[in-house]
Amino acid sequence: MKTFGIIEHYNLPISLQNIHKPPKQLWYLGNIDLLNSKQPLLAVVGSRKASWYGQLALKNLLTDSILSQIIVVSGLALGIDSLAHRATLQAKTPTIAVLGSGLADKSIYPATNWSLSEQIIASGGLLLSEYPPDEQARPYFFPQRNRLIAGLAKATLVVEAAQKSGALLTARLALEENREVLAVPGNINQTLSEGCNQLIKIGAAAITRAEDLALELDLELANSYSKTSLSITAAQSALLKLLVRPLSLEELTRLTKQSPTELANCLIDLELAGLIELQDDNLYVACTLK
Repeated sequence: MKTFGIIEHYNLPISLQNIHKPPKQLWYLGNIDLLNSKQPLLAVVGSRKASWYGQLALKNLLTDSILSQIIVVSGLALGIDSLAHRATLQAKTPTIAVLGSGLADKSIYPATNWSLSEQIIASGGLLLSEYPPDEQARPYFFPQRNRLIAGLAKATLVVEAAQKSGALLTARLALEENREVLAVPGNINQTLSEGCNQLIKIGAAAITRAEDLALELDLELANSYSKTSLSITAAQSALLKLLVRPLSLEELTRLTKQSPTELANCLIDLELAGLIELQDDNLYVACTLK
């Protein structure tokens, strides 16, 4: 017999206390301490019918190095959600699944992911729901569930999303709660890329490699960084975020508003540390994670 824990509204993590319509209570199974982890929580959402492109993108982004520094939050749905949870299991890191149903064995939705839910708990992860354990999934539970996913996380990564999708709704809820939204750009002719491309057009950060995630979440960038004595300053961190794409010295001067001397010193330090490089076309760019 499973014992379900309950978190009353006054004990909710700060991230959920301040969202629009915070839950009155949450039921849980597993490691509740994850809600107060010092590691950043990253919501990972996407299509239930993940394409080969979405699957490959997720594999390239959620590397073991990235997963060792974050807690992935998702919704236990088919497709991208399940793949994100399974990536954490393979990396032997915990994950949080927020359900649109109760947590009892006969309530888990989709039923095909009951085994996955058991693996999440066994690996030190956490299952959450604002519905009583025996409550069956209902269509309107999932939009309500999405606000919790967006609210819990520091940032939401959208891997694939059609124009009308739960993943896109989660991203919009994250924006409303002043959370960061990250999106994987895709083929303009593919329906599952329409939502992500639209998010990028309105200001979401385009994520094309693990390094982009590291920069957005302030994670350790690369092995070369850990071997240097360089202590990254706020100005250097801002530069690294800009240099996810090649930029000229003139463009960097305009974007950073640093003096020429300050900018030059930052660039030299980062180049010596192996974090950026000057290309043959005289454009600076962050080095790719190895």
